[in-house]
Amino acid sequence: MNKAIENNIEYSERDDPIVTAVIEVTRTFCEYSNGVSIKKMKNLVKHFLSSLRKEKRWKRQRMAPKLCDYKVYRYYSVGFDFMLEAMLNLQNVSVPQNMQCTQSYSLLCESANTIAIMLNDIASFRNELHEHSKNNMVIVLKQERGYVKYQDAIDEMVQMLNDEWKNLELLLKMCSTHNYEMQNSNLNVLDVIKQILHMAYMYTMNSKRYTFANTFTIEIQ
Repeated sequence: MNKAIENNIEYSERDDPIVTAVIEVTRTFCEYSNGVSIKKMKNLVKHFLSSLRKEKRWKRQRMAPKLCDYKVYRYYSVGFDFMLEAMLNLQNVSVPQNMQCTQSYSLLCESANTIAIMLNDIASFRNELHEHSKNNMVIVLKQERGYVKYQDAIDEMVQMLNDEWKNLELLLKMCSTHNYEMQNSNLNVLDVIKQILHMAYMYTMNSKRYTFANTFTIEIQ
């Protein structure tokens, strides 16, 4: 699998710490996974690397991407699906087929992914500004809505995050009651998703890479 991944990596990316970390994680993952899971992970890594290249291209642009474009490639680059597949296998949890085929489960994964993106972007906003990066939903919203102040974009994003949490809670309830005979299996999957979101929250709160604050003081020279 790692050879297949490395064949999709450009020469200039081989020293990228994120790409290196992905290769190391997938190498460890393969030792504990079956063929079906490895195939899924291979496809997820391809999407991740493709989205990562898209982010790097936007960093060189003066304008931020459109919100619709940003949501598409950020969906994969945040790494939620990648983490979900890894944790399901490492904890020996399988998604019941009857659950996996439901619209509520698909919406649940999308909602959890969106929350992970917003947590990441709110916490990394100040760093993105200092690095002159446009890969942040706050920056994208400011451009898309025509806001004069970043605080207006932050306020909208916080409201979006609050609404998404409510949406997630509803979807968790729907998925937990679907197919009562498989309820225990359903709850195991939902616990893994909750764990990932908790990890995302703790990472944004404690990582030196991010600066999480209730208010932001932005100085632009």
